[in-house]
Amino acid sequence: VQTDRDSLRQSRDALQVQLNSRPPMIFNGSYDFGREEVTELSKLISVYYCREAPIEIDGNKIYNCVRRCYTAFDRNYEDNPDGYWYDMRMLLSTC
Repeated sequence: VQTDRDSLRQSRDALQVQLNSRPPMIFNGSYDFGREEVTELSKLISVYYCREAPIEIDGNKIYNCVRRCYTAFDRNYEDNPDGYWYDMRMLLSTC
């Protein structure tokens, strides 16, 4: 009984290490990153592209999202979110 318990604890600990080493799932399959989601886009790039990028994330679509956000920043729309300059600075630094 004691060996079974020790074996289960070892399996549990190994699974816990695996779960802690994987990046958090912050990508839901949608590339709808707009001016309000610049921080999420920056997180996605830093988590997935600083490591190995999963196959389901298309780098070209991520680039288009960054370009769309930068265009809004460059044109300085009046309805840009508060702190947009800081968010874009973070995004461009991450890129």
